[in-house]
Amino acid sequence: MPRSVLPRTETARCTRERDDALEAARRAEAEAVRARQAEADARAETDRARADAARERDTVREQHQAQLDAVAALTAAERARAERADRRHLTTALTAPASGNGKLPRATAAQAGQQ
Repeated sequence: MPRSVLPRTETARCTRERDDALEAARRAEAEAVRARQAEADARAETDRARADAARERDTVREQHQAQLDAVAALTAAERARAERADRRHLTTALTAPASGNGKLPRATAAQAGQQ
């Protein structure tokens, strides 16, 4: 090969290598940008999932607390009803007229025997 062609060929090869390297760098940079965007999207999705989970936890906690409150209210109402029934029974037994033999009247005696 003549000497004059060799430098041009070498120059062309170096130019192609440089262009290939620049193109590879551009592709790598584009891939890095896509990777950063994918990471940001994943973080945002994770944040949304965490927020959804926190809302669900709060809702379930509120539902459980409402159930506990309802149970406490029902227990208190039943306790109050039982106390009223006991008071009525005691009041009835104390205010009932005594029969001649010193025993409680039949209805009251039957009620007292049921307990």
